[in-house]
Amino acid sequence: MQPLEQLDLPAIDTTWQINLRAPLQLTSELLPLLRAAADANGDASVINVTSMHETVPAPGNVPYAMTKAALAMYTKGAAVEWGRFGVRVNALAPGTVRTEMMGGHDIGEAHFEKLARRIPLERMGEVEDMAGPALFLASTASRYVTGSTLTADGGSQHNLMRYGDEWTLPL
Repeated sequence: MQPLEQLDLPAIDTTWQINLRAPLQLTSELLPLLRAAADANGDASVINVTSMHETVPAPGNVPYAMTKAALAMYTKGAAVEWGRFGVRVNALAPGTVRTEMMGGHDIGEAHFEKLARRIPLERMGEVEDMAGPALFLASTASRYVTGSTLTADGGSQHNLMRYGDEWTLPL
């Protein structure tokens, strides 16, 4: 995580490769199999993993947020183009979830507790919390859903943010 004035272009290139190019290439190469699955089953589903930061960047993660916003737009575009083949394309946007990626920042338990206080559900997400939303998007329960992003962030993106024990408007 770096402020914009300290851009590390090689790191940003890597982030773009991982967060945008890889899913774009993978889904494009799998399109024939997705079309065959849709022909056989009447439905096929792609789930891209974006982030709550696709719409709400945070200081120090603007390049990451840009890649996730681009992936969200790719999701919408692929949904428009591939819907005629019976292929649904959606995105899952996790919020603050305890993952190896989060742990790699060496930010400490006190920072995790501070983050959790800002989430309306008053806890960070766990990897398991993403299973239900992903299953919904993959299943026929969402057969009329395409081009959408399902945000699973404990309410973090909404207008009010919690700072300490107070609810205040974001600055």
